[in-house]
Amino acid sequence: MKLVIFDCDGTLIDSQDKIASSFERAFNIANIAWPGREATLKGIGLSLMESMRRLAPQETPEKHAELVEIYRGFYFEMSNDVMDNEPFYPGVREGLERLSRRDDLLLAIATGKSKRGLDRFVERENLKNMFVSLQNSDTAPSKPDPTMLLQAMDEAGGIRPENTIMVGDATYDIDMALAAGVTAIGVSWGYHKPQALLDAGARMIIDHFDELEAAIAE
Repeated sequence: MKLVIFDCDGTLIDSQDKIASSFERAFNIANIAWPGREATLKGIGLSLMESMRRLAPQETPEKHAELVEIYRGFYFEMSNDVMDNEPFYPGVREGLERLSRRDDLLLAIATGKSKRGLDRFVERENLKNMFVSLQNSDTAPSKPDPTMLLQAMDEAGGIRPENTIMVGDATYDIDMALAAGVTAIGVSWGYHKPQALLDAGARMIIDHFDELEAAIAE
């Protein structure tokens, strides 16, 4: 039995517009200069608090907490829109359904999203029965700390690191995988460049979700 753990934003869904808009709004309301879209996208995958620390290192912990609260309020305000803009990447929905039907695989998620955000995504897309573990920034330290992966392996029934694969688009995902002793597969369609993922230690890069089954077998 193998456990395949997925990052969410940048790997399963393209939420960059929604995330960037929420960050920009939070910084504007807090009267702090927003570092811009590119800097913001580089931090997707980290917990919100860690992202705020990196984007506004000059600010106090209290100000970082304020930014987080403003962000969450605006993000979930946008999530109430019936046209919620977090589309799956090509082939992802169908690929997840195909993988979930296999008897030799278990699936999980490890994301920088909050529990509330992850639960909302899973419920909206009717994915709950696909995953044996849903790890998020409220239940574990931010990536690249390996705790999310260790907890997922435990919740999957004690799957060993050598039988676990982490799939992600960011160097934080690769660093987390290596820290947990599991294999990392990078995706080329997310927010960090493929070469950066390889340099961080990804075993390989896939260019479409349909390539994942062959990568797992390899």
